[in-house]
Amino acid sequence: MLRNKSTKLFSEIADFFTSSEKAILKIIELYQKMGISSYHIGVKDHAQGIYRKMDILLALLLSPIANTGQQKNNQTTDWIKQTLTADKDVLYRFINDSRLRWRSISYGISSKLISCIEIKKPSDACLILDDTDFRKTGITMELVSRVWSHVDNKAVLGFKGLFLGWCDEKSFMALDFSMHREKGKNEKFPFGLKPKQLENQYHKDRASNSAGAKRVKEADQKKTDVGMSMIRKALLRGVPFGYVLADSWFMSGKMISFILSLPGKHFLGMGKWNGTKYKFQDKDVTAKDLCDKLSRKKKGKWNRSLHMTCIQVNVYLQEVPVCLFYYRNSRKGPWHFLVSTNSDLTPLKAYQLYARRWNIEIYFKEVRQLFGMDDCHSRDFDALIARTSVSMIAYNMFSIAKRLNNYETMGDLFREIAGQMTELSLSDRIWTVILELLEFVSETLDIDFASLIQSLMQKGDPNSKLLKIINYSSAIGA
Repeated sequence: MLRNKSTKLFSEIADFFTSSEKAILKIIELYQKMGISSYHIGVKDHAQGIYRKMDILLALLLSPIANTGQQKNNQTTDWIKQTLTADKDVLYRFINDSRLRWRSISYGISSKLISCIEIKKPSDACLILDDTDFRKTGITMELVSRVWSHVDNKAVLGFKGLFLGWCDEKSFMALDFSMHREKGKNEKFPFGLKPKQLENQYHKDRASNSAGAKRVKEADQKKTDVGMSMIRKALLRGVPFGYVLADSWFMSGKMISFILSLPGKHFLGMGKWNGTKYKFQDKDVTAKDLCDKLSRKKKGKWNRSLHMTCIQVNVYLQEVPVCLFYYRNSRKGPWHFLVSTNSDLTPLKAYQLYARRWNIEIYFKEVRQLFGMDDCHSRDFDALIARTSVSMIAYNMFSIAKRLNNYETMGDLFREIAGQMTELSLSDRIWTVILELLEFVSETLDIDFASLIQSLMQKGDPNSKLLKIINYSSAIGA
């Protein structure tokens, strides 16, 4: 039977650093608490397998902060070679495996991370639903299509990523996501591509009950339906929240009715200035007409805390009672409004809660810049799901570590840990030089090389970085 190459990765890294280097030790501590089993991963290790799938997963989760001086395209494969002494094929087989339950893995880890922190007001914790563009250049990528970008106001090649995030007053974590393609309105060019281009796209067979097959099917489902399914999963997983926040795109009677069907949960979203009718005093009116009417009657009140004029009014949307909050920050400025199912909210509280939605925009920026969420160029849709999941989980780890260590920004924490990981990576190169020097000394003094190493390890200062390099490199080579 082949020996299973378990790396003991975390214990080796923890042994290398001192207790004063708290940032990386906190990250390692969080990773060790994950407790992800083969059930969560969805694939058991082969009896004669060389590499444990848990080891590959853990190495992947550390890859964004490792080898930061290298080109991004080679960073992950170089890190896998360094930590597992494995070829890139080991990495590719893992991330392309359609059986891997990435949704179960991310929810399992997120639940454990939330349990690590103290939440003062669980009823004020929020779920945030939002989408973002995943731009791609390869037209042969599996399921890739042209999607409408609201940023550039044009169709771009790629995917729409729908994300569900969680936040309280201090932290944000991404809980779930889905990748979508858009069919478009032109029947001659489905998904914005020529029929020949669609035919040439990468395709692979998957078991119908596999996690990958479910993700492929999900790519053609409505984002609002998938979003409601995500919220339901978060509730079943025991994620604490009291509100679901969303922008105007997700604001609909169907979504509001769904949130109200969940016990003790409320919807809070940005309203649309469109033809949607609200029932006010037994009359159907649009949000704009109602705002103009209340404004003329001088129903607005100045809110000192917000420095805004606010109007609060209770109405019905498709027989569902909702509360509208209008805001204007100057006398002649435009009005904006929020819609909530909680009529007990004040304009100040509603504004403060909805302001948390900005956290997911910060997440999109940071997870791309620091954790390489857009770096997947594989044609395999399973690889895209895997890479996005790894970036998301790694970000969540840092988010909680930042909270527990009181770092001001995610960037500060990332740079410190990346610097420490670079030092760890550098130790391998230093060890090569040390070996050559020690071999020269042993030959010159006619001393057995192994005895010399053993003497250094027994008599050296246990806090010495030199000794830690020797211990770490010896463990890697064992």
